[in-house]
Amino acid sequence: MTTVKIKNYLDRCGVKHSQLGFKYLVSVFNIMCEEPDSKMTLSEVYEQVAEQYNSTPKSVAKAIDYSIRHHKVTNKEFIYRAIDNEFNTESERETGRMPLRHVFGGQYAKTY
Repeated sequence: MTTVKIKNYLDRCGVKHSQLGFKYLVSVFNIMCEEPDSKMTLSEVYEQVAEQYNSTPKSVAKAIDYSIRHHKVTNKEFIYRAIDNEFNTESERETGRMPLRHVFGGQYAKTY
């Protein structure tokens, strides 16, 4: 997973580079894609991002929420949907590899 691919995805979603949530989302996607078989919760990922930026997990969650508010979905929905739909490779889909929302213990309300 490249940072460029993540940033391009966030651009397409309308997340502004000037928002702090943009930077946090890039880090969240990097962490989750680097460790696809991890059993980390989203809260634990937020803790790692908060440490990286000398912030708090709550501030990370709020900044992400602010950045994606126009999508009218929760942070969890936005993140897991992006990983499942955008960042899983074709080979992972063909081999039937479990989507990351299942690996990370997350379920979002609507599946697409």
